[in-house]
Amino acid sequence: MALPNPKTSGVRAGLQMVSPRSVSSDWVSFIDDLLATVATADELLDALSYGTTNGQTNVIVRETAGATRALFRAAYDISHDAITTSPVCRFFGEDNAGFITRLDNVNSNGVGKTLTIDPNNDLKSTTDGLKYGDPIDLTGIDLLACAKIIALVETAPDFTGSTGSNTKQPFLEGKMVN
Repeated sequence: MALPNPKTSGVRAGLQMVSPRSVSSDWVSFIDDLLATVATADELLDALSYGTTNGQTNVIVRETAGATRALFRAAYDISHDAITTSPVCRFFGEDNAGFITRLDNVNSNGVGKTLTIDPNNDLKSTTDGLKYGDPIDLTGIDLLACAKIIALVETAPDFTGSTGSNTKQPFLEGKMVN
């Protein structure tokens, strides 16, 4: 069956075929240690400088062509069975011109995103000895055309009361999607 001729608006240069697609990257370690990298109030307001000089891997280049959003989740040692405080992170973006913008909140000094950790219900991987928290949300954080993403820890996780250990330090993972 052939497609019918399209209706015109009177101002048309031609037709272009559009094919829907989905892109996705692998989960990538973003902050190596959520316990040791808590930023100060000043550092949270100077994300570009702090995020690129503190020696942590908290800057990721958007390498997945077509990616417009990012998912984030916490990963931690499989032995933990309790948590007192879930980690909170702030997310910033840097465009190709070097301008920085807050990605997770319209207020540059607003509270960051909580990475929910539930040791009793999070996904477990016996392969790597980790549990994985749920992503912040399933639609992801809009990258706002930024070429780099910078994540800073506002509040560290607290596993007080857990019988587990930090053999594998809790860390932040990111995944690019569209």
